[in-house]
Amino acid sequence: RRGSHSAGGRITLCWLQDEGYLRYADTIRQEAVDQTVLTGRAFSALLAPAEESLFPQDDSLSRSEAGRRQSYLFQLRHALEESDSAALARLVPTFMTGQMTPQLSR
Repeated sequence: RRGSHSAGGRITLCWLQDEGYLRYADTIRQEAVDQTVLTGRAFSALLAPAEESLFPQDDSLSRSEAGRRQSYLFQLRHALEESDSAALARLVPTFMTGQMTPQLSR
């Protein structure tokens, strides 16, 4: 997929690549990136359970479905589909600080 249309978007894509969350084949005239793919590290972060759930606990769901609904990926996708800016405002900072921040060794 072709990416960014702004300098901020390009900087973000470069940061994500530097941190090991995505790879891309080439830049297009410093305007976009080509052949972008998420890495295993990005998938692991997206599939991790969100710290704060958008959904109440539902005991009627199977364990696997309940786990899927708790993932950042499911919740971010749901918030985007619903155009729920309040949910995105809660999810994105916790995702960025909890999942995307490199863990420092002690």
